[in-house]
Amino acid sequence: MSHPSSPSISRRNFLEKGGIFAGAVLAAPTFGSLLGNSDAVEAAGHKPVYLGTSIRSLANPYGTQWNQGGELFNTALHQSSKYYEVLTFPDDAGQVNTVQSLISKAGKDVVFNFDPNDAPVVKPLADALSQAGVYFATQWNKPDNIHPWDYDPYWVCHITDDGLATGYDTATQLFQALKPQAGVGKVFAINGLLGDTIGRERSRGLKKALKEFPHMELVGSQPANWDRQVAYSVTQTALTAHPDINAIWSANDDMAIGALKAISAAGKTGKIAIVGTDAIPEALAAIRDGHMVATVASDAMWQGGMGLSLAYHAYTGVIKPASLPRSKREWYFKYFLITRKNVQEWINHKPNYNWNDLFGRDTGRIR
Repeated sequence: MSHPSSPSISRRNFLEKGGIFAGAVLAAPTFGSLLGNSDAVEAAGHKPVYLGTSIRSLANPYGTQWNQGGELFNTALHQSSKYYEVLTFPDDAGQVNTVQSLISKAGKDVVFNFDPNDAPVVKPLADALSQAGVYFATQWNKPDNIHPWDYDPYWVCHITDDGLATGYDTATQLFQALKPQAGVGKVFAINGLLGDTIGRERSRGLKKALKEFPHMELVGSQPANWDRQVAYSVTQTALTAHPDINAIWSANDDMAIGALKAISAAGKTGKIAIVGTDAIPEALAAIRDGHMVATVASDAMWQGGMGLSLAYHAYTGVIKPASLPRSKREWYFKYFLITRKNVQEWINHKPNYNWNDLFGRDTGRIR
């Protein structure tokens, strides 16, 4: 199975490979273009169904974009906004409680799209939803020893990008960008939550890249819980302990922005290269302005809508999860590496999604 790993993607190749751009300038998505003319439009004539999108917080740009994707999907169904609910939570118990509350109100007429707080919470969520007869999709985190087919037919699928590949790609870009000599220096790593599957995979990608750059030294790593304020403090401590750091690898963009602020406060702007993941607007602007080297786009807006679409198509009977091959129950979705060469295209783009194209970004079964 191959994954994108080139330093950047040309606009022509990006368009030809089914990226999210439909042209140099895109019109805002219309109701018809979002669902097209396939079975889902017919299904939209059924009674309204509640759409529950469950994500830790809307306080960061990634969560905001995920939520916007969910709202787009609800709009595509021509439903009132009252049927769309975003469920935020402080911890595992909070995530389970918010889900049970919506099930109590909607019964079986609800579908869910989850960004699980961490891997361990997936089992209690799956137990509760399968017992209630509710369809759902998960993204990013889950334990290795449970699978959607263990909860047929209600756990429709689990999807994620290839964290090992994205962690490797951003680390490689980081090391190659170092001055005065590429591939030579000291790097500090800022990780996410210790219990997160995707965070561990991205860290594995960093370690893989380090093996290929023998003159790069990992001087330390620290979790910052995907939070920019925590990352700010972590970076301050790291810069004090290792004043000769010339590279910071961050597992997401929100933490990278926190690290950038700490770098600025230390008077080291332009002296420390940094990368992240998620392609949030602030990171794209930082890459454009030369303050960050690279990020990766998983397209949070697509994730927010497509997770609901997968669950909805199962709810309406358009797809039968138990009949799908396992390669369609756990799969990697396409990601895009963004550097200064192609960042302006991402800054300018407007979304245009076909929510019927359920497996259009499938790049292969999860290892």
